[in-house]
Amino acid sequence: LVIGVTGSVGKTTTRRMIMSVLSARYAGMQSPENYNNEYGLPLTLLQLAPEHEFAVVELGASQVGDIATLSAISQPEVGAITAIGPAHLDGFHSIENISRTKGELLAALPSEGFAILNGDDRQVRSLTELAGCNVLWVGEQEQNDLRATEIKQSNDWLEFRANGTSFRVPVVGRHHLTAALMAIAIGRQLEMSDEEIARGLENFVPMEGRSRPLQISDWWVIDDTYNANPLSMSAACRTLADWKTDGKRILVAGDMLCLGEWSENFHRLFGEEVFRTGVDRLIAIGSQAAVVAGSARQHGMDAGCLGVCRDHDLALFLLDLWLEPGDVVLVKGSRETKMERILTGLEKLAEGRTSPETYQRRVA
Repeated sequence: LVIGVTGSVGKTTTRRMIMSVLSARYAGMQSPENYNNEYGLPLTLLQLAPEHEFAVVELGASQVGDIATLSAISQPEVGAITAIGPAHLDGFHSIENISRTKGELLAALPSEGFAILNGDDRQVRSLTELAGCNVLWVGEQEQNDLRATEIKQSNDWLEFRANGTSFRVPVVGRHHLTAALMAIAIGRQLEMSDEEIARGLENFVPMEGRSRPLQISDWWVIDDTYNANPLSMSAACRTLADWKTDGKRILVAGDMLCLGEWSENFHRLFGEEVFRTGVDRLIAIGSQAAVVAGSARQHGMDAGCLGVCRDHDLALFLLDLWLEPGDVVLVKGSRETKMERILTGLEKLAEGRTSPETYQRRVA
């Protein structure tokens, strides 16, 4: 059984969560890292062995037709679309083209297969007629076939009920709910019990660079450095705002790339969202830093809570001035901005503030 996962955000997390759930009963494999293009996907499929009962593969795209090509290679019987939003606009040129491309997965599914779709996403909802197979909708809204209720997010767990059963996943950020619901839906379709599914979700391990909490000295740092686009930056703001702390919530944000002529507009909207979600401090890095900070200031954020930095070193200098025990820092930006350098810099900063006996770094 081949399960194809695509979407503008959350492909890797969803793929790995499906793998975690199905592995509670079945033997399978998944795309290593983000092998999701015309080179990585065949390399993934070549790792299939006789003992594998399923494969979960990522399908990525940067232009119209990419998902159709990858679907022809992998021939999925199950398809999952996480969300549709502005990403790789320099190649797609419009949201409509992105939506059309993600819909290529639905068009490729056989009639005996099924699709799991994000029913809270208006763009995904518009693809319904492309599916020639059964469709299951997941989300928080009432019209979904699998609906999450009683949602609680702590610093350690995301907990919720889905059609009468309680589940918990060791992740930071309410945005992980879609991935969890998709994994539950697929598990149920494959005749797994809710007990097996719940065990699979509880065994999920977040990946480095994707909303992964670290404790560095007496600060919490949320490593979300893998990549960024407007949808995932919005989720990052909400994640930081939801973090339980008596300290400051500090967002360190690099540029969102590959947005073409719409880049400045999306960075301006991002600055507004930083203010609206209640982030305490913002450090913006890159060519769009002044746009982001200026927008946050325009909408009401205090100028003393904003930093516009040309590079990582200046951002770390500002963090050194701001950071106090109990603060939480979320670090995010597009891949090319190399925001993981901030994490390395924070470790060095912690070493400089503490003795070797008291310095610690651990994964939550």
